[in-house]
Amino acid sequence: MPKIEFFGAVNTVTGSKFVVSNDNSSVLVDCGMFQGNKADAYLKNRDFDKSQMNPDYCILSHSHIDHSGMLPSLVKRGYAGKVYSTPATMDLCTHMLRDSVEVFTKELPIIRKIFKKNGIKEVVSPIYGIEDVEHCMNQFFPVDFEKEFKLNSKMSFSFHDSCHILGSASVKINMIDHNIKHSVFYSSDIGHNKSLLCEEPSVPQDIDYLIIESTYGNKKRVEEDVYGKTIEYVNDAIKRGGRVIIPAFSVARMQTMILILHKLHILGLIPDINIYVDSPLGVKVTKLYEKYESTIRQDTLKFFKDINVNPFNDSMIKYITGMEESMLLAESNEPCVIISASGMCEGGHVREHLKFTVEDPKSTVMFVGYNAVETLGRRLEENNGSVTINGEAYRVRCKIESISGLSAHADLDYLIGYIENVVASNAIKKIFLVHGEPESVKNIEKILKTKGITNVVIPELGTQYKL
Repeated sequence: MPKIEFFGAVNTVTGSKFVVSNDNSSVLVDCGMFQGNKADAYLKNRDFDKSQMNPDYCILSHSHIDHSGMLPSLVKRGYAGKVYSTPATMDLCTHMLRDSVEVFTKELPIIRKIFKKNGIKEVVSPIYGIEDVEHCMNQFFPVDFEKEFKLNSKMSFSFHDSCHILGSASVKINMIDHNIKHSVFYSSDIGHNKSLLCEEPSVPQDIDYLIIESTYGNKKRVEEDVYGKTIEYVNDAIKRGGRVIIPAFSVARMQTMILILHKLHILGLIPDINIYVDSPLGVKVTKLYEKYESTIRQDTLKFFKDINVNPFNDSMIKYITGMEESMLLAESNEPCVIISASGMCEGGHVREHLKFTVEDPKSTVMFVGYNAVETLGRRLEENNGSVTINGEAYRVRCKIESISGLSAHADLDYLIGYIENVVASNAIKKIFLVHGEPESVKNIEKILKTKGITNVVIPELGTQYKL
């Protein structure tokens, strides 16, 4: 009997992982790390090794750590099969999974302090190491978009561009059970029709079950003139003799801002200044966007191609990888733009730049993405006069600006429209809402019911759903 069981991303937005199985075999789709509160996330990720999940196959939708981050643990605990992904996702994971080891290794002392403060007696050690990442990468197997791949005589799958980040895919799984075909479509994280990097996701055909994300199930996109706002904020800071710090995630958001700033510079709409990209991971990812340039939205690239310019390279774009060079830049007084990770300012080189910038009234910190509660980014946006960075207090005297509308996630209106189109084009038996906070998931369910779509399931962890 075919069934689905969810092991993560249920009434939360991280830890994506679920198993589709029949009487003969099982497929793990995504193997993501829980993220958020450091202590809680550590325990959830560590307990992954205690689960009874023993898949025959593994399929990865995309490289974001909340979808891929526990793959090295899966291999460490004995999974010897292939990890199927798109070629770009495989290349991204080569860098991102290695980077994840460094990130959560740095977090271990913080987690130990939290446990000690709360009287929790837990041995805190790395969940996996770099050697586990290397073993895991050796098991990756690339599969191109729109190509049906046979896992066995009863089960196959195909990737379809989800238009979220480079290489991201929705996954269609076909199973035969007692001569009856069952088709499950997992949207994974999906994009929208306003992205500068990706085209619009297509509506799946010939499917029975839809598993769809709900990240922004209670939010509508705020349409802003991104180019206009960027011109305004950059020119204002440079005119005052300051600099602009742009916290940005290394995948997609950083490359979007490079393209925007590069175009504005060529057009003479921002001053002739250096644009620094200060993120070791971001530099590697940008090279992959160059490698897979054909997958980027072509009308975005047309401007650069028409004048025979490399979109990601020019004399004014400076890529920084070393910490020493990064520190020299942070301490300098050069009016410039610095794009640095992480987007929510919770780690990476951006924190050093902020230490030298937040007290400068000439400078600006420009956010281009969402900042979660309790992050340094959120505290800066709320601007209560001071912030603590790496244990030291700083007065916030710089300008704090934000630009909305650059998210790579579909918003509420797009998600509802997408689901309606899927229902109109297919005989859908069940719709599973995952990868969203409870209020987002319930909001989508409520709206769908008003539209006569009632075959909606909000899954629970550990519950098996028969197909």
